[in-house]
Amino acid sequence: MSNASILSIQPMTKKITCFLVDDDRIDILTLQALLEEQTDFQVTGIYQSPEEAMAMSDKTPPDVLFLDIDMPGMSGLELRKKLMHIPACVFITSFPDYA
Repeated sequence: MSNASILSIQPMTKKITCFLVDDDRIDILTLQALLEEQTDFQVTGIYQSPEEAMAMSDKTPPDVLFLDIDMPGMSGLELRKKLMHIPACVFITSFPDYA
């Protein structure tokens, strides 16, 4: 078997599932629109409440979390600590101080 056949890149057959968690509706809609342009991603949950996202992650855990850092009640950083079973996380923020 040649090295070329071993290293061949296979097309993705499964979409990357993701949750969007942000208390700002405009930010959620913007991120959702950006992700819908990417054919490898499928948004499976949109939540304005970290607690709601946490409850749903037990039922249908996504592959990736997109978390706002600054949310009332529980920050995105705190939520990530509770959802470490989800393989990847992208933190989002509109505040330069958090970037």
